[in-house]
Amino acid sequence: MEKERKAKGAMLVALAMIIKSMKEIDWVSQTDLTQNDLDLIQKQGILSSNYYDAALWERMGMAVFKVVGKSQPENASQFGYGILAETILRVYKGPLQISDPAELLAKIASLYGSAWYTFGTAEFETKDNGGIFRIKHPNGIPMPECFVPMSRGFLKRLAEASEGKNVKVICQEEGLSHMQKLTVLTLKISWE
Repeated sequence: MEKERKAKGAMLVALAMIIKSMKEIDWVSQTDLTQNDLDLIQKQGILSSNYYDAALWERMGMAVFKVVGKSQPENASQFGYGILAETILRVYKGPLQISDPAELLAKIASLYGSAWYTFGTAEFETKDNGGIFRIKHPNGIPMPECFVPMSRGFLKRLAEASEGKNVKVICQEEGLSHMQKLTVLTLKISWE
């Protein structure tokens, strides 16, 4: 039996902040968000410590990508680099106060499939001046058109936050996300 797909609220908080702040948007008619989703986001609120159905996280992610990000991958990368990374660094400020990019990325990989999601895994393999960050989802990378560039921006910002200089992140599968189902993302990260 497949275990329930859940996402930690910490991964939804940044999306909820954007949705709540843009009151002029009719999220239900322009996206796949339901009125129940909006009631949860706007009235009850998303708590960083709770787990939520991964389908809600995916609907929220795609809604923000489509409406706010104008379905542009670079806007998803900026979201990952900016508001998502800052939210995670604030929520996990104790365990993520690390001044070594390799150590921080290994910590992020351990949190991925244990604290943030009940599905999928991540691993980090250290290389000279960088490493390889792999995200694996046997049933398919969720919302790949925005998740792939968002992950690229997110990991870049985290490597910079841990004193990495001139950080570069390249995802070899990024161009394939519109053409085929992806089950693995391989992000090559380098820094000085």
